[in-house]
Amino acid sequence: MYREVAELKDCKSIAVMGGTFDPVHYGHLMAAEAVQRELGVEKVVFMPVGNPPHKKGSEVTANEDRYNMTNLATKGNEKFVISKMEIEREGETYTIDTVRELRKQSGQEVAIYIIIGADTLLEICKWKEIEKVLEMCEIVVVTRPSYEEEKVEEEAERLRKEYKGKIRLVEIPPMEISSTEIRERIKGKKAVRYLLPEEVLEYIERYNIYGDEGEERQRKGEMRVDEMEIKTKEMLSKKRYDHTKGVIEQAVKLALRYGCDVKKAYIGALLHDYAKEMNDAELKAQCRMYGIKLDKYAKNAMYLLHGYVGSRIAEEEFGVKDREVLNAIKYHTTAREGMTLLEKVVYLADKIEERRESKELDKIREEAMKDIDKAVMMSLSRAINHNQSVGRETHEMTEKALIYLEKERKE
Repeated sequence: MYREVAELKDCKSIAVMGGTFDPVHYGHLMAAEAVQRELGVEKVVFMPVGNPPHKKGSEVTANEDRYNMTNLATKGNEKFVISKMEIEREGETYTIDTVRELRKQSGQEVAIYIIIGADTLLEICKWKEIEKVLEMCEIVVVTRPSYEEEKVEEEAERLRKEYKGKIRLVEIPPMEISSTEIRERIKGKKAVRYLLPEEVLEYIERYNIYGDEGEERQRKGEMRVDEMEIKTKEMLSKKRYDHTKGVIEQAVKLALRYGCDVKKAYIGALLHDYAKEMNDAELKAQCRMYGIKLDKYAKNAMYLLHGYVGSRIAEEEFGVKDREVLNAIKYHTTAREGMTLLEKVVYLADKIEERRESKELDKIREEAMKDIDKAVMMSLSRAINHNQSVGRETHEMTEKALIYLEKERKE
């Protein structure tokens, strides 16, 4: 199950496994498992990098795909956590910035270990503020039986003496797997099945990650998801975009828990509030342009329309053609009877996003990871009760959605 980085605040020790994870493979997972066992750390944080300075000039797969693949690979280990910290950071990504942010999130007393390969240790002095990195955390070097032992040991000892750095070497089984080789084998239509988790391979194949994805999207008129992210960030206020990022986290978490398509959940959550900050006049203008009819509820509660408008914008401007994704955006405000799993995921993710605070929501969040239908019913009931308390009429689709789920549950 996917675990949120927010849980790190109670940890006494964490190890950070950074990398492009393009794609994540069994070598990464084995290294993380070996360090966790050897050091006994509470959590290993997988940290997909965003804009690494050492990768300048090279093409890296879109952030959301690397994030989704890493989520799929790590979801079965409760000791593994994934963070979007670096892929959301603007500008170049440096380890020192990540360490400082982790200290801020987890507390000053937490022991932080940075996992690197033996080859990286030989280049570590090129890191930004390396003396601060070595002061604030311990470096764990994962080695294989074939590594240049003498050279690595000499460098480790030099760093210990020169920077008083804590350097630890952990030997892992020889697994000669590289992301570069996997990408090349996939492009060459060669076997990779036992080099990486099955779910990651299925994701790669389903979305043609290392094939002619760019040409295929151009043919279909679809926008890349990272481009969608840029446009959404430009459209929304910082507060609303932060909420959107929280909804994405919840949607991916729920999708992994219930076997929903992760990428569809990601896109639905990303675009669900695209039209949220349009005023009534703008929403009406969009409705006229797209031929969206206003029902009696919308005329008195225009805020309900941003899902409908957002869905049409997703289709016409972003090139989203998947009807299930479009419906998840469209009905996230009202819900409806007969909701698909994806619709439930996006609807619920919006309601339980971590920035929304209440004891009632805490109960729904807890239930969301046990029984999604019950959690949706709890959220629908909460919305109906709130409308009654403020004298607002509830949309009939919301009421019908609750009745439908209650009836389905009894049957």
